[in-house]
Parts: sequence; structure tokens; C-alpha cells
Amino acid sequence: MRYLLAKWMSRRFRPFMMVEDPEFLEIFQMLNARIQIPSARTLARDVREIFAMSKSNVKELLEVRDMFLAAGLPSVDSKH
Repeated sequence: MRYLLAKWMSRRFRPFMMVEDPEFLEIFQMLNARIQIPSARTLARDVREIFAMSKSNVKELLEVRDMFLAAGLPSVDSKH
């Protein structure tokens, strides 16, 4: 749930405070009375953590690609 909310809010430029809006909470609680919605602060932290992990993964992918190019081997995205 936290990951999906963080992904949605960051991709659609939604304000984190939205999760503390009474009507927003009412919608979720109507679907599941026992649901626990994370705070805006928690979601902001989650987005930062997801970004840091993604940044690290992209860096590793680019390093592997650079190794292929340096060795003269075709890279994964090569058309040849």
C-alpha cells in the first residue's frame, strides 16, 4: 500500500498531504474499515528511499553498459 501510494503521488505530482485529507481517508476507510493510511511524512520518506534505490540501480546498469562498450562488445540496446 505504501509503495503504491508513493508511486502514484510522485508520478502524478500529487501533494503528500492528500493522505491526511478527511474525504480521502473516508474513501479508503469505506473500502476497508481497518486500513491504516501512512502519513504525508512517511510517504515523502518512502519516495526519497525509492528514488535512492532506483538511482543506484540505474547507475549499476550504466556501468555494465560502459563495460560492454569499452570491451567492444555490443550492448543490450545495440541494434546490431
